[in-house]
Amino acid sequence: MRKPQIGSVLIGAVIGCSLMLAQSEASGEIRWINSVRQAQQKWSASRKPLLVYVTSESCFFCKKLDQATWMDPSVGDLVKERFVKLKVNGQRNHAIAQQLNVTAFPTVIVLSADGQVLGRRDGFVEPTEMSAFLQTVAPATTLH
Repeated sequence: MRKPQIGSVLIGAVIGCSLMLAQSEASGEIRWINSVRQAQQKWSASRKPLLVYVTSESCFFCKKLDQATWMDPSVGDLVKERFVKLKVNGQRNHAIAQQLNVTAFPTVIVLSADGQVLGRRDGFVEPTEMSAFLQTVAPATTLH
C-alpha cells in the first residue's frame, strides 16, 4: 500500500514544480546571468545581442527599473526571447563599468554578436520606452 502513495506524492511534486516553473517563465521575470564569463560563453554560442544591465545595490532608480520596467511582461518577454542577459554590479565590478563607459546607474547597453554597441540607455526607463528601445536594437526579423 505504501508504494502507490509514494508514487502519487512524487508525481504530485513533479507536477507542482513544473507549474511553478511555468508560472515563473510566463510572468515575464528575467533570469539574469551574473557571471561575465558565463554570459560571454552563452553570448558567443547563441549569436544573440548581449543586454548588459549595470546596476548598484544602493541605487534608487535601479530598484525602480527592477520593479517596474524589468517586471513588465512586455519587456520581460522581449528580453528573454531576444537577448543574452548580463546583470553587473558596477560598484563591485568597477573595471567592467569603466570599460563600458558607465558614469551613472542604472545603465543598459546592448552589444551586437560582434561586440558593437547597438544602443544604450542611462537612468530609469519606463516600460513602454524600454520595449520600444529593445525592439529597435534587436528586431525580431534579424534574429534566428
